[in-house]
Amino acid sequence: MKGTRSTRWLLQRDPKSVGEARRLARQTLISWAFPAQVIDDVLVVISELTANAIVHGGGRVLVSLDLHPGGSLTGTVTDTGLGRPRVRDDRDGLAENGRGLFLVDRLVSCWGVTPAPEGPGKLVWFHVRLPAVASPADETFTSGTAAATTANNADFSR
Repeated sequence: MKGTRSTRWLLQRDPKSVGEARRLARQTLISWAFPAQVIDDVLVVISELTANAIVHGGGRVLVSLDLHPGGSLTGTVTDTGLGRPRVRDDRDGLAENGRGLFLVDRLVSCWGVTPAPEGPGKLVWFHVRLPAVASPADETFTSGTAAATTANNADFSR
């Protein structure tokens, strides 16, 4: 693979968008020849971060995946909300919700939050180091559907 392969989806702030993000990510990761276990882990992360953006963020949600040469994946979920996600302390294990970032923290190499590159909001990113996989065909593409519109310089305020 010569360069970074990237895909991005602009999703509506609607609970149904979590499933759409998961479906689109699964299709992308399969096309990039990811092993099943890595796909499963990344789908949990995408689901959790997208759900957080929909419930706690604002505006539309931009989800992106970037496959880098050398075998690493970076994903981002961007929204216009001002709050910063954090891992909750649930030492007694009795919380009924709030475990999403705990799962994210366990499934990825690292993750963090930065201000959105343009306008208000935040970008929650994660990084996954991949086991050796078959090298996918050299190409860079962007995909999308009616529910997940392709976005490069999107206005997230709507």
